[in-house]
Amino acid sequence: MTSPSSFFVTPWVRRLLAANVVVYLLSVTVFTGLWFANLVAFSPAGAADRPWTFGTYLFAHAGLLHLAVNMLVLLMFGPAVERRMGRYHHRQPALELVREVIAERWRERITSHQLVDFNNHPATTMADLRIVLQVALERATAQAQSRQD
Repeated sequence: MTSPSSFFVTPWVRRLLAANVVVYLLSVTVFTGLWFANLVAFSPAGAADRPWTFGTYLFAHAGLLHLAVNMLVLLMFGPAVERRMGRYHHRQPALELVREVIAERWRERITSHQLVDFNNHPATTMADLRIVLQVALERATAQAQSRQD
């Protein structure tokens, strides 16, 4: 009898991964102007005039590293969260854990948007990203175990 794989990408995680990659590829090949980034990016000041950005900001990425880190976080946390919570709202709890770790350890690298500022800061290394993801994963595991007890 075979055991289920510990790495299983759930349907909504797969869809979000594909949509993010497609939008990123379009933004660097077809829609290369700054107008596209401004069209889809969320800004609290412009939210009333551009309400669609509440949904489109999920697909706006400042660069390849930003996309890669978001997709890695989605792959790490998305399937477990989707199975636990259902097929919606799977990104928020994982991102909150990641934001907490960044705020605790690297507050000086943040000016306005935690994830974007941290990902794009010149001092941020792959080792820093690994630490953030490892600590967030440990916290998620501890939270899941405490809920089971």
